Amino acid sequence: MNFKTFNSANTILGENALKYLNDIEEKRIAIVMGGRSQQNIIDDIISDLKKSGKESKVVANIKNEPSMGDIVQPLKNVMNFKPDCILALGGGSVIDSAKALWIFYEYPDLKWEDVLLPNPVPVLGNKARLIAVPTTSGTGSETTSCAVMVEEEIQEKRLIISQNIIPSLCILDDELVCTMPNHVAANSGMDAFTHSLEAGVNKANNPLVQRIALTAILDIFKYLPISVNENPGTEKFKEARGRIQLASYLSGVAINNSGTGLAHTFDQIGPKLNIPHGLTCAVLLPYTVEFIGDHPFYKELGEIFGYKEGPESSGKFLSEKIIELNKSIGIPECFGKMNINEKDYLEAMKEAVYSGMNSGGLGFAPKIPTYDEAELFMSEAYYGRR
Repeated sequence: MNFKTFNSANTILGENALKYLNDIEEKRIAIVMGGRSQQNIIDDIISDLKKSGKESKVVANIKNEPSMGDIVQPLKNVMNFKPDCILALGGGSVIDSAKALWIFYEYPDLKWEDVLLPNPVPVLGNKARLIAVPTTSGTGSETTSCAVMVEEEIQEKRLIISQNIIPSLCILDDELVCTMPNHVAANSGMDAFTHSLEAGVNKANNPLVQRIALTAILDIFKYLPISVNENPGTEKFKEARGRIQLASYLSGVAINNSGTGLAHTFDQIGPKLNIPHGLTCAVLLPYTVEFIGDHPFYKELGEIFGYKEGPESSGKFLSEKIIELNKSIGIPECFGKMNINEKDYLEAMKEAVYSGMNSGGLGFAPKIPTYDEAELFMSEAYYGRR
């Protein structure tokens, strides 16, 4: 029998959804947070939790693109605090780090090599639940079975993938994404866009994934420029930030039930050159989409924007629309316009191509490149179309 299951996190959403934390049963909450910009929110959460009879403690302040070594001290803090709930409040890096902390808190004898892809993760939740509260709109980590960490020695991303690390609960409160800086909104929004577009053509996709992905893509096309460019405080701005938050969540659901694609497969160029993940995907995506060329999902999406069958592939048509979207939110069409040294890029590119061509996820792309083809679209991503 040919059938597929469908998974996502339990979710609370709506105005003041964050207040739901006051009603949870757990009494000891370990908080994993991001930058100082969240401190006021954390202070309010701690105060409210205390009023409802709960003890809480910040156990980690996670930087962007965390490495495996970054959770060593936070794990000690978690072990000492002995929580029955881990609360991750922040972007994808924070939530991914909290997933790793959750694993090693529940199973202290495990090592990184025991849980990194392709190894399984045991069932979690015996000691604590994980609650994810995203403050950025991009990774979809609040509802995915994936955690990404950088291995310091080689500056490459490593993956943990297991349905057992989907957060126990996700809380979406659109007030939390209204303070996100515009450049973060742009980069993370394009990460979500990339997730949905790639999930729709991944070989593991299904009709439900494609409907979810299409909804997210259309909302991002419409609302991301408003989210980035509109004056904060207006109703139009708040609505756009809320719609992108939901689109990011849907994109996470889509990849969790399908997978990503070539822009993510070759995104190792990012950590090698200290380029944020969302920005890396945004720049790579049009060139990988053009490489893939025609695909029924591209055609369906393209027709919404006026594509008609002819000499130009649906992938080429969409790639131009993606570059237009990028430009509308301040993202350049190629890495060469980002003050990245040409020699440094070409050296990192060879390593990224090698890593991508040996990636387990490559086989799920609708069209698999040769080494030469991968180097060509990675070169175009630096120089632009010539």
